[in-house]
Amino acid sequence: MSWDFSDESWNTFKPKLKMRWGKLSNAHLDEIGGKREKLLQVIKETYGVSEEEADNQVKSFEAYSKELRPK
Repeated sequence: MSWDFSDESWNTFKPKLKMRWGKLSNAHLDEIGGKREKLLQVIKETYGVSEEEADNQVKSFEAYSKELRPK
């Protein structure tokens, strides 16, 4: 899935990521900057999970996030 966020929409979306992954800091969210691959990397590093597990978590999150559904 491709993420496409404007700066404004990313700023309103960041709290949802923080609710899902509570260990993510504001610095992490700024680093991610709306990029899915960067989110996967940060989840792997922060939570100590495999790439496959990080991808599964993000896919589950995507399935329930209306902002990430195709319009």
